[in-house]
This record gives sequence, C-alpha cells and structure tokens, in this order.
Amino acid sequence: MSNNFFNKNCPYFVEGKCKSVPCKYKYHIKCNKNVACFNFECCYGHSISQNMRRLFKEITDEHKNPEYEKAKNKCFYSINCFNVNCNKQHLVLPEAMQFINHIIKESISYENANSLYNIQFKNKSPVIESLNEPIDAKLENDLLNLTEIEDEEPGTPIKNDCEDLKSNLLQELMVAQNNINELSKKIYNKDIEIQGLLNERKYLESKIYQNRAKVHQLTMNIMNLSSF
Repeated sequence: MSNNFFNKNCPYFVEGKCKSVPCKYKYHIKCNKNVACFNFECCYGHSISQNMRRLFKEITDEHKNPEYEKAKNKCFYSINCFNVNCNKQHLVLPEAMQFINHIIKESISYENANSLYNIQFKNKSPVIESLNEPIDAKLENDLLNLTEIEDEEPGTPIKNDCEDLKSNLLQELMVAQNNINELSKKIYNKDIEIQGLLNERKYLESKIYQNRAKVHQLTMNIMNLSSF
C-alpha cells in the first residue's frame, strides 16, 4: 500500500456499493458488460450486486431471445435497454427485459426482486411449513426414560413421586408443543398476509407497466401532431 491507498481493485465497487470519497482502494474500473456480466469472478465494477447479476442470469437463461445469437444488429444493452424505440436484437425477450429494467430503475432489493420474479414468472408462493410438527421422538423417549424406575414395587413413595414427576414433565411437554403449534399458526397467517401483499404489488406493477406504455404512446401522438 502507498499513499494510504490499496493498490488493487475496490471490492465494494465490484458489488456497486462503493460510496467512500476518497476510497482507500486505488482502482475503480467499470465492467463493460455491467448488469449483463455473468462472470461472477469478475473484479471490475458493476452497478448491482453479484446476487442480482445471478438473478439476471437466471432470467436470461429462462427467457432468452432465440433470434439473438444469429442476429447482426445486436444492442449493446443486451438485457437492459431503456430505449423503447430500439429496433436491435436483445438477449432476452421483451417481457423479461421490461422486468429487469423495472428492477434497476426502481432500485428494488435482490430479495424483493427474487420474490417478484418467482411470483410473476414462476407463479411460486412463499413456502409455508407444516403446522402440526410431531413431538421429537427422541426427546419424548428421553423424558419418559427419566421417569422410569426399575424394580420398584407399585405404590411405594419413590414410585409415586416419580409418577408425579413424569406427569408434570409430560404436561410441560404438551404445553410447549401447543405453543409451537400456536406460533406456527401465527407464522402461517403472516405468510398469507405477505402473499396477499406480494400479489397486490404484482398487480400494481402491471398497472405501472400499462401506464408507462400509455404515456409513451400519448407522447408519440403529441409529437406527431406537433409536426403538422
């Protein structure tokens, strides 16, 4: 290190997170592919995180434009072209690119972007765990073994005390199991609420897309009228 700088590429810039001025890392070289860089060992700068680039690769793999490879007029912005009048070929299909553009423009987090993608393109819902998980067999067996007294005659004080202890332990076990069930039900209800909110967000997203298309069309109409 010289002049208080590390003589290497900034690792935060790679993830699009370098906000230090000045930064202690010397080099901040932008990756030419940026959001379309699917080399996850790339040491150059990107405007989004590696996780988001992995999601974009998944989207690209699942919604690839079959005409792209043989096309001669490929757009430089292969998966995130914001030019609505672009007549060049893109790596992904229009609906997928519209989704990617929205994620980038609205600065949506990776977690929310991944959830939106699963809902909008895969019709996936949040995983809801079973509510009635059985009592752990080993735990129950260990508790029972703790209360067993071998070679004791029925009715002895020791036997009675152990039976009481056994009963109390089993009651506590059942209370704990009921608590687990109640908490699981609350988690289930929260998952349903989250699913509803995500569905509502998906609906609002579609309305935004529709209105943006309308704004574009109206703008073009106004420009055409102005040319007369």
